[in-house]
Amino acid sequence: MFLLLAGVVLVNSLYLWEFQYPPHSSHDTYLGVPVYQKLFQGYEPEDQDYGFFTPTWFHEPREPFPWTSLAGLLQEARFGRLSGFFRNSRLFGWVDMPLPIGLQAVVATLWPGRIILAELVPTFYLVILLLAIYGIGRRLADARLGLLSACLAAGYPAFFGFSRYQEPHLPVVATGTLLIYLLLASRGLTRWWAVSGFLLLAWMAGHTGESVADSASVALAVAGPLLLTVMAAIFAPMPRASGSPVASWRGLGFRLALLAVALVLGLLLVDLGALRSMAIKVLDGFLDPAVQDDVRAQGGVLGSTWFWYCTYPVLIATDYLKPPMCAWLLLGLVMLPRARLRHRLLLFLWWAVPMVAYTVMHRKASWYALNIVPPLSLATAAGLLAIPRLRLRRVLVGLAATTAISQLVVFTFLPESSVPDLVGLFRDPLPIHRWRLRRVDLLRPVDEPEIMQTQSDISAFLRWMDIQVPRDEHLKYMALVSMAYKHDYPTRYLLGLGRPDLVVVNLVDTRARERSYRGLCPADFDYLVFVDHGFQVWPPGREQREWLSTNIQCGERDPLSPFLGALLARERRLATWAQGQQPGGERAALPPFYLLDPSDPGPGPAGVEPHRVWPPLLRPASWSNLSAPAESRICTSAP
Repeated sequence: MFLLLAGVVLVNSLYLWEFQYPPHSSHDTYLGVPVYQKLFQGYEPEDQDYGFFTPTWFHEPREPFPWTSLAGLLQEARFGRLSGFFRNSRLFGWVDMPLPIGLQAVVATLWPGRIILAELVPTFYLVILLLAIYGIGRRLADARLGLLSACLAAGYPAFFGFSRYQEPHLPVVATGTLLIYLLLASRGLTRWWAVSGFLLLAWMAGHTGESVADSASVALAVAGPLLLTVMAAIFAPMPRASGSPVASWRGLGFRLALLAVALVLGLLLVDLGALRSMAIKVLDGFLDPAVQDDVRAQGGVLGSTWFWYCTYPVLIATDYLKPPMCAWLLLGLVMLPRARLRHRLLLFLWWAVPMVAYTVMHRKASWYALNIVPPLSLATAAGLLAIPRLRLRRVLVGLAATTAISQLVVFTFLPESSVPDLVGLFRDPLPIHRWRLRRVDLLRPVDEPEIMQTQSDISAFLRWMDIQVPRDEHLKYMALVSMAYKHDYPTRYLLGLGRPDLVVVNLVDTRARERSYRGLCPADFDYLVFVDHGFQVWPPGREQREWLSTNIQCGERDPLSPFLGALLARERRLATWAQGQQPGGERAALPPFYLLDPSDPGPGPAGVEPHRVWPPLLRPASWSNLSAPAESRICTSAP
């Protein structure tokens, strides 16, 4: 088991060494990591009411975080910077600080600049998930079942794929699986440590996902096994009289008392507001139209009603397991009736309750039903271990484990362009993005030239900054102009983690423009970066300005152009991207930045040695009345 876990961590580490760029799945929750990192560093947020949909930027002075003071930590948890861990957002039930995102921020704060360490937090949850599956397998049968189940699960793209997404989808599954293990370990709710751990973890499950809908997914997975365990504990036969006080305490009275204490503690821990929000969101999910409009518009089989209700069996074959592992699943299910298992009904309810619920639920997403996958690995392993002939069983078990490890390694490191057409049928039987619910690539989601160029440019800037501007406690500000959100969130995330003393503000962001960049001044900024398929030289071309003007929804009194104009017209020189050309037409690696002369905002010579000046400047009384140069006129109306 140790070798399996070490191999999984090694594979993910090598993957993240190549692809640090966070892929997109749903709401890009990872953007909160650099925000909470600066919060833990002690910087003052501009907006105290920060949360999931209300990001903020930061200012000095810096107030150190009380890591070594218990009283200080309790104060921060109650009213301060840790309070986001213990409350849910008031807006649509989104969690202000999901526990995995907060843990990433803690790691980024303790080891500043180590991006990979923060991005390995989902891998940590993957390890927890595999250990929980191993423990459940031991409770159902023996260590062989636990080890084989964990090995098969390690090769499921549903798990190793989502462990590369910096979002809480996989931690939700790991939490739900660990709850099932604690139910089994409680031995009919007679072990205090298991029941206490279950209650604490159940509370954490409500704060692990990005919204209370994720809590609902955990509740659906645990509902059947929990009800079965409670009923079995209440109606279990009394132990025989043995004269032992321990035996007398394990009777009906003890179980009822333990259930009463658990109920009281559960009511004390539960967030009733979040519970109500969860119920409303789940009800909304069932009341949505039968087939979402964008899916119905595709027409054909993919847009039909019956195919919509078969969504998750289809995703099991196309995404969660892939066809090679589905073949072993079918064989395992055929042989499953021969397996000698304890808690067989619990295993069935663990899979059936969420499967039925998500089948009839009209709102669907590819990460909703991940909780149905862990029992599939256990069922497959149990069936394979029940094959009657010893030699045949050993061969098939070895082939199944080899298939799982091969999927983990090959699908991780082999680019799609290098996959033969025949193998491609097993890799992606239904082409990605052909169907709305296949918009999340679980294999190599950021293996695109434009993404790799953006990641390379971010790394070049961080290397340049480490040489030119040593890291200290004083904040530096970067103005970002991004074409759409595809590169906006990852750029802010990677730059924020790579340089904890760097505040990146996207001037195009709708929320920043709605607040008229409150608390910011053009004189604060030292860098200007324009992102469109990598870092681009300033100013944007005519087509790029037209695209921005059309797609960022400029308001009548939009502050974007005046702020950009003030940024470019100020006395302090601004470092921006320089795109040099090598003899082969490739982009020059260095120097990535040069100092932008306000009198000549066009691209400068790439051979100029970059440097920095830090003259103390007074903030202008108002930037809104400054004229905007033509290259900054993206939104033409001034505030």
